[in-house]
Amino acid sequence: GWFALRSIILSGGITLIINDLKYAGLAGLIFLILLLAGFGLCLYAGIQSGLHSQKWQMRLFEIRNSVAVREEDASPFWAWLPLGGISLILVLFALLLYPGKFVNVDDAFFHAEQGSSKLDEFKYEEAMDEFKISSAIWQDSVMAHANLGLGYTALDQYDQALSEFQAALEIAPESVIARFLVGLLKTYQGRFAEAIEEMKIVVEQNPQFGFAHAALANLYYQVDENELSEEELQLALKYSEADAQANSMIATYYFQKRDFDKAEEYELKAIKIGNQPNDYLYLARLYLYQNKIEQAEKAVNEAENLGTDPVDIYSAKSNLAQYKGDLEGSETVLLAALEEYPNNSDLLSDLSFTYFHLGRYDDAIRTAESAVKVNPYNSIGYIELAYAYQKQGRLEEVLSAAQKGVEFLPKYDRSHYILGLCYMESGMKEDAIREFELFLDYYIDRPYVREDKARVEEYLEQLR
Repeated sequence: GWFALRSIILSGGITLIINDLKYAGLAGLIFLILLLAGFGLCLYAGIQSGLHSQKWQMRLFEIRNSVAVREEDASPFWAWLPLGGISLILVLFALLLYPGKFVNVDDAFFHAEQGSSKLDEFKYEEAMDEFKISSAIWQDSVMAHANLGLGYTALDQYDQALSEFQAALEIAPESVIARFLVGLLKTYQGRFAEAIEEMKIVVEQNPQFGFAHAALANLYYQVDENELSEEELQLALKYSEADAQANSMIATYYFQKRDFDKAEEYELKAIKIGNQPNDYLYLARLYLYQNKIEQAEKAVNEAENLGTDPVDIYSAKSNLAQYKGDLEGSETVLLAALEEYPNNSDLLSDLSFTYFHLGRYDDAIRTAESAVKVNPYNSIGYIELAYAYQKQGRLEEVLSAAQKGVEFLPKYDRSHYILGLCYMESGMKEDAIREFELFLDYYIDRPYVREDKARVEEYLEQLR
């Protein structure tokens, strides 16, 4: 009751009352009638009090001269008594209908806004503290659960994030955004079939949601549903003209297909629309995969100037050093980053790659194990772990880690290389051939992976 009253006065709560009628049925109607009755009596009592106040001012002279006040001149008690009764009924009704639902909305929104500000500043732990306070105040709020989910996602805690997004969806099953976020989280977890089902519902609810169509196109591509993938791509192109995120997702689709020119075209379009630092970082990655080092460096600098997550900048600079063949420089960047962010899974997996190519296999294993411990869905972490285990002849552990890598990144060349190598060394000839052929299908020319390609061609010739 208190929530509804304050929403009407402070937050445009007429819409909330209409929604309450829609979903609460008769109970909501009774509540609205009582609310209106209370409002009418409150208005009437205010008018009566104003009139009698005027009368009292006119009688000041009599009062000063000790003239007794007549009973009929008193403020009408009978007007206040029903108002008090109606207020009590409203309180009791709200307690029965919505037990425990008295919410300080202002405080909940205040802490949510504070958390969002911290998230924008990439202060994820502080953001989570604010979101948790907001959620504790307003436990059945879609906003609170969605914010917590975003915070957990930023911290790479995908299970917790998914739980919060699903909680938001339970409260508001019609929420397109909540369901879309559930689909994205399942994508991160490698649960592609489930993610597809969520995204299909999203596009049924909102057929013109270009971002969702682009995400669905990528998902279908992951599970080799190529015709459906192309259909969704065409819908994404149709509805993404002014949507930066949709264009960036379309760029991802073309990147996965190894069409770098198209990927660059749509990433530049996303930048033109939104000018977001993350799009510059993605553009830098595209340039690196085409061995355009100078252009990649400019894109990273642009992202840094615009202001983005420092972890992403450290990672991008490390990648630049790796492409230049400066593994020691990459190590220096990553160690400095880990001093500031010691539990960042992406930085740890990047460092594992660097240690591996420096021949420091024990360090590569240590850092990769830390990466997947922090984030059990870090696909690159599992791949780095498999590479390092293979150097120590730990084939069972190679197989387990490599299979995880393929599960999360089925179209990534290095995951198929290390799995094929494991099968070959285990005497599983046909499986090894299949994985090596997949490696060649998904291969992208770049430093260090070229060495793998040369080996695969030799291995296939021997195996055949």
